[in-house]
Amino acid sequence: MKLSEIFNRYGLSNTVEFKFSISVFVSAYFIYKFIMYFCTLMNFSLINNLILFALCTAKFKKPIVSAIYRTLIFVLAVTIFYMDTHFSELPSNQLPLFSLEYLSSVYDYTQSFFTLNNIAYFIGILGLVFFTKDIFHYQTIITTLFICVAVMMFNENIIANDLIKSEQKISVVKSSDILEQTGEKTSENIENYLTTFLKQEKDRIVQMPAAIQKDFVPFNIVLVNICSMATDDIVIAKQTNHSVFSKFDIKFNNFSSVASYSTPGSMRLLRANCGQENEATMYSQRRPECELLTTLDKIGFSSEVYMDHDGVYGDYHKTLHDIAGLPENKYPLNKLSPKYTAYDGSVIYSDRDLFNAYILNLDLRKTTNNISFMNILSLHDGNKKLGQRVSLSYETRIKTLLDDIEFLLDELDKRDLKSVVVMIPEHGAALRGDKMQISKLREIPTDTITKIPVMIRFTGTGKKPINMDVNGSFSYLAVSSLIKEIIDNNIYGSQDIKSTIKQIVSTLPQTAHINESTNAFFMNFQSDDFYKLKGESWNPYIK
Repeated sequence: MKLSEIFNRYGLSNTVEFKFSISVFVSAYFIYKFIMYFCTLMNFSLINNLILFALCTAKFKKPIVSAIYRTLIFVLAVTIFYMDTHFSELPSNQLPLFSLEYLSSVYDYTQSFFTLNNIAYFIGILGLVFFTKDIFHYQTIITTLFICVAVMMFNENIIANDLIKSEQKISVVKSSDILEQTGEKTSENIENYLTTFLKQEKDRIVQMPAAIQKDFVPFNIVLVNICSMATDDIVIAKQTNHSVFSKFDIKFNNFSSVASYSTPGSMRLLRANCGQENEATMYSQRRPECELLTTLDKIGFSSEVYMDHDGVYGDYHKTLHDIAGLPENKYPLNKLSPKYTAYDGSVIYSDRDLFNAYILNLDLRKTTNNISFMNILSLHDGNKKLGQRVSLSYETRIKTLLDDIEFLLDELDKRDLKSVVVMIPEHGAALRGDKMQISKLREIPTDTITKIPVMIRFTGTGKKPINMDVNGSFSYLAVSSLIKEIIDNNIYGSQDIKSTIKQIVSTLPQTAHINESTNAFFMNFQSDDFYKLKGESWNPYIK
């Protein structure tokens, strides 16, 4: 049957049907965008969309003029749709040469947005509007929705301003360790502050004890270094009330990973004895005096490596061995169960198995001083359940990981194994995008990505967790200093371990939060956020 016959059957001419199609498409376009906005899947530029909506109501008698006008409207609609997606939120002066992880993030976002489901939803809305256009007055509905969005945005701006004022009151941390921020908020002043900061950090170093005391009570240290878990990610994944968090003794409320990518994040942890270094400098030379594992090895702490992955991607393990003193030998993966398929096609193994292997190894040794570096990749974006093609949700994976960490703490306590468990992520997953950087992109190391939940538990004490919140501005130097002090104070030989821990924590060195990635810096200067791409000037960062 010809198209014209179908039109005639329903009493429609080709021209009338075409006009109806344009009207239906416009209505479906806006209703779809409203739904996506209400579901927080895209932005909604109120002014741009109002102008587009108004332009769509214009009509022209001449067919040629009308056709040209419709074409221009279609191009404008596509442009505004693009602007309302998170693709448009990249900084306008972003570097042209993106990393593989950058491209992976954009690809993942494309996949997550332009799915068959989203396309099907639009087609469904298109069909619904077509068959109900004589029942509902869609222009009135869309106008009402515009008013609703305008009211919502007005309320959101009031709330956002209140939050900014609240954050400004606590953003500047007072400490003798932190250089005071003075002068106007100019690019030159901020750059001078960065230069002075890096110069001062060069002189900061934690000297590990020369030897262990004779009456030293042996214990083990395990650094659980987790990829993609910032404090903000835990909030978004609705895991803030997970029971594992109540089982730690020390909780740092404001700890910066500095880096927003894995290798530099882990490297800063492994070189925690020294103050914060420029990333280029850090990669250019090995400094054994900075290396946590190397310096502890000299006083009798043997070191081991546990990973739930092969460490090959990005030369992760090799780089950390060459520049940060990480041992080459790691726990054999063939003794673990495969759990996920990683973004690069490699296998990620069971964290529960990995933790259990660590526990069993400690159980065999009982009294040996040991420090273990444990790297966890199960939360990295794009990981899939074995045999599946679709990425497993972050919420599901973080719940599993937190359950596994709780298992680790509980088992160490049950077996009376004295172990200082340091949960310290590499960086965040960037689940929350902002106006300058799409969700899951980490090129600019904002505080949302670098503020990580660092927590410490002293297992095998026979006592309940202290649950001590530590306020201040901290980074890796505090971890190294804490380890030095618990060795110096023979923590497991202490008569009052709680008082000893409180005393140690009160003297930990603080560090200004200045974040750095390969291509950018980020810092808060006098209550406002600023960033700069390397080689350029500082600019305000608008979230």
